[in-house]
Amino acid sequence: MGKNHRHKKFLKSEKAKTKLKNSKTKFLPKGQNITDVSFKIKPIVLTEQLRTKDDEVLSSRKLNLKEILNRLTHHNINIKHDNCQQLKELILRENGEFLKQNLASILKRVCPLVLDIESKVRSEAIKVIRAILQSSSSVNVTSFFDILSSFLRCAMTHIELNIQEDSLNYLDALLDYVPELIAKDSHKILLNFFTLISKLKNDSKHARTLSENLKSRYTGIKWRIKVLLRLKKIFGTIYESNKPKTNSNDFVGKTIDVTKTRFAPIYYDKFDCAKSDTAKTNLEIENVEMYIDTLLSLLQEIWLEVAPSNITTVISGKLDNTIIKSDVACILHCLLNIFCFLFKLAEIVDSENGARLYMKFKNEACYTLLNNILSSFPFSGVSEKKFEDFGINNNVRCIEENLLVCYLFSSQYKNIRGKVIIYAEKVLHYLTHIFALFTRNKEYVRNEHINSMFLSTLKIILGKNLTCWKQAKLEMELFIESTVDYYLRNMNHNAESDLLILLYDVLDRESEKQVMLAEKSCDLLLGEKIEYKILDFLLSMVKKGVETLQNCLISKLNVILRNIKAVQVIGIDMEYVKVVRILCLYYYVPLTSQSVAILQHFGVENVEYESVIDSIVSK
Repeated sequence: MGKNHRHKKFLKSEKAKTKLKNSKTKFLPKGQNITDVSFKIKPIVLTEQLRTKDDEVLSSRKLNLKEILNRLTHHNINIKHDNCQQLKELILRENGEFLKQNLASILKRVCPLVLDIESKVRSEAIKVIRAILQSSSSVNVTSFFDILSSFLRCAMTHIELNIQEDSLNYLDALLDYVPELIAKDSHKILLNFFTLISKLKNDSKHARTLSENLKSRYTGIKWRIKVLLRLKKIFGTIYESNKPKTNSNDFVGKTIDVTKTRFAPIYYDKFDCAKSDTAKTNLEIENVEMYIDTLLSLLQEIWLEVAPSNITTVISGKLDNTIIKSDVACILHCLLNIFCFLFKLAEIVDSENGARLYMKFKNEACYTLLNNILSSFPFSGVSEKKFEDFGINNNVRCIEENLLVCYLFSSQYKNIRGKVIIYAEKVLHYLTHIFALFTRNKEYVRNEHINSMFLSTLKIILGKNLTCWKQAKLEMELFIESTVDYYLRNMNHNAESDLLILLYDVLDRESEKQVMLAEKSCDLLLGEKIEYKILDFLLSMVKKGVETLQNCLISKLNVILRNIKAVQVIGIDMEYVKVVRILCLYYYVPLTSQSVAILQHFGVENVEYESVIDSIVSK
């Protein structure tokens, strides 16, 4: 019974199963025994990592650029750091074309790393950016400078103090390789740069006050120095990019305004055809005004923070020098340079646009700053090795800083009275001391920056300030004589033309000093080079009938003619024009029979100048 029941159950389940229909297709013909052995296969595809890389640019670890860039976004610190090193190696090893083709993709991955939370990743990313700037021209970088500038500003204003500190290294790289782009974008960068040491005052548009970063790894003074050094560099690049191009005479860089004339004088050796506004700078009045308003009060606060309270003096000649430590000397160096650049930028804007930005330097903050500095002037430093890493050649004598004080004082104080007269006397005493020091040590004269600052100060004092300072009963006559003595001892054929002209104007006619100066001027014609401006000045003085100069020219006629073709007149390239210009000096000189014979002999030997000689002799 049970057995039968199981059988019925099995049959029922079999009936319930789905029945498959038999295929009606006949694969083999009837009576044939043929098997189809055809088959299909899929191609074998190797993964990307296994492909050969013979034609690609590879790093030392056999990674191509795409793989390196992908790994820069990895979460692991060591992987990002190592691949930054690989990328730097690749950039420095390959040619410029490789970088030019991949610059956009590289900057897109590297620039965000300057904001990385890890210090070693940030420092390595800045090294990569430095390698990029080193290996590519500024023309290639210009298109991508907005990216570089944006991440720089983000780093300066970052909430993490360590990232703010590293932003200075990033800025150094840009200043070293693309300073002109920094100058062009400075109005954006400086707004964020000021936040590194200051904060806005309440309800103020530009005025700022100093801030303290208590969590910083640097002390307050050391951090101030680091920031001020970069600020000095930025203003240095702005000034260098916008300073007026000076021409020594009308022959050099003569610009013909094509909007006013269709003719150009053919006797000019070289000239540029341009519209009159092409020489204008990129300086905006609003930007320079903002710089002045923001920085003058800040500079005053910074100096008050470090100014010597218990003044220690050391006597040097008639001077009582204030001894300051190296950190104070570094801050003083930066403050004075920044102040000087601000003043020069204001002068450029005023000359171009007729603005009156120089009046910004007549406010209380400016005078307070100068008075606080002058109260301790002159300065003398001490040697401390711990401040050598600031990149300033800290001279123990603080010569550059003291000369900057003299330059700024003479620029700001034309009319002097009261307590300011004491400061003016200190300035004149110090400059007299410098005459002796520079005469003993020629290294200072050969230092272009220091010598230029020194001569600029002398030109201001002996020029626009001379009359007012004489009225204040200062010993200006004695100072003028000291200046002439210094000029005669130290000026060679590259004599400072503006200073020579000033000395001629301030000296009494036919005085002993003017005779010596006339001889020095004639000696310049016997050297290798002479400025056109000096030659033109000598001609004007001969026209006025200055006998000392006329007699000197007559006595040295023979040697001047022997050297006339060898001497180079800076500003005149055509030899014929140069020789004629020198010969014209003798048109206004009373000639002796002997000098006439010497000139005629020169005309016989040099036929091209014979007509010029005849006109001089027969005047």
